[in-house]
Amino acid sequence: MRARAAASLSAGLHRSPAARARQTCAALLLTALGAGQCFACYSPPAYQLISVDEQIAQAVDVSVATVVRARPDRRGMVHYDFVVIKRLRGPARDRFSIVSPAATADENPRHSDDHSDGAFWSRGGGRLANYMDCRIHPRFTVGESYLAFYGQPITRRSFERIAVVGGRPAEDKWLSHVEQRLGGPWRVDRQDEAPVAPKE
Repeated sequence: MRARAAASLSAGLHRSPAARARQTCAALLLTALGAGQCFACYSPPAYQLISVDEQIAQAVDVSVATVVRARPDRRGMVHYDFVVIKRLRGPARDRFSIVSPAATADENPRHSDDHSDGAFWSRGGGRLANYMDCRIHPRFTVGESYLAFYGQPITRRSFERIAVVGGRPAEDKWLSHVEQRLGGPWRVDRQDEAPVAPKE
């Protein structure tokens, strides 16, 4: 065994300079690619860190919805099925699904349950965090409800947990703020349309 290892080492030392250069380049390339993966999201995309007001201004599909089922597939993805319990803006549908990778470490430390802490309201606040690929891959818990900003780039506040008591959303500062801001004279004409303001 030692003789083979010594012969292999000796053969490596006697390679041509071109072969050693190729081997060194390959090793450096693999190292650089690996380092790129590790530091891929040193600076999250700006759209993930938008303010509360920007998030609401961009909203086209907002609801309080409960996760009723989580279906893992063979590709390592989970299909989360939601039932809408309160529609705030967007298509008049009562169900939707979100697909996300299984078991990603994507949550910031929990904020206060009613979103009354200052960290949530500052730029970039929210329950979600980006993964190594600089994308947000949300996770959900069956039976829990979320204030869902669906159908737009996912931000750290896109899917905040909302307590539901007796089938109705409980008092929550974030939910109250969104309801107040979206409470204008909006309607949805058809299921495939974005909300439109009534004609004056």
